[in-house]
Amino acid sequence: MSATNSKALLVNPGILEVATWVNTIPALASDLSNASTVKSALDALSYVRLASITDLQVSENYGNNPVEVITDDNGTIYLSTVPEVTMTGNWYEVGELSVVNKITGKATLSVASSPVAVTAEAHGTGWTIGTPFKLLNKNGANTIVSSIVVKAGGSALVLNTDYRTFVGDGTNGTLGYTYITPITAQTLAITADYSYTPNASQYIGGEIKNTTIPQLVIRVTSTDAVTSKVKVTYLANAGFDGELVQAFADVARAGNLGVSPFSFKGNRLGQVLSFTDDL
Repeated sequence: MSATNSKALLVNPGILEVATWVNTIPALASDLSNASTVKSALDALSYVRLASITDLQVSENYGNNPVEVITDDNGTIYLSTVPEVTMTGNWYEVGELSVVNKITGKATLSVASSPVAVTAEAHGTGWTIGTPFKLLNKNGANTIVSSIVVKAGGSALVLNTDYRTFVGDGTNGTLGYTYITPITAQTLAITADYSYTPNASQYIGGEIKNTTIPQLVIRVTSTDAVTSKVKVTYLANAGFDGELVQAFADVARAGNLGVSPFSFKGNRLGQVLSFTDDL
């Protein structure tokens, strides 16, 4: 026995990412005529990932706070509700401070370490013009690394003539990493010299007082490993609605790592949008 439509089954895990909501995101038209425009605007945001999660689910509750008008002669003449949309699951990598900062708004402070020099970092033989490649180390401040010298066969190439550089912002590459974009053809061994400054330590915290919850966009992407087809759901204009749990336990005794349940809830007049090319 098989499913009526096997492509309608949710059989692939989802990746959950969070970005800051901006009020330039277009309002979703009631007939979804601008859905592609809205999706493009949402995808252009800078996301951070809640990694190592389990039991991810998106829930749309249409039974919450319904308004029903019942008459004696015509029965129900009006029925409406504001659906409650939530994304929930369990999160293991709760020590990722960039994510905690994003979802709670707690302040962070990074303390820089000493610069580290990298010499002759190998990046293969030759390159493809226009295809960026990533340096292996990053600045703790997510800025471009310094003293970059890219070489082909041991000879230094020229910035903005043979190659360009940029820093990934989460949409054009991994956040904070420096990328090299080839301009001229090269066939010899490519190496890079540069200096990067990692963080020595970080702080996160704030006063325990009335706190504004950041407005967020939550994106869930489920990709089929065989076909690369995707199912994507966006919860646009939402807030963190749950606990942030740091569980410190003896893993050998407990037999598992501590986990933090999470919940994001759509704000009133927020938007929920789903997309798939798995048809």
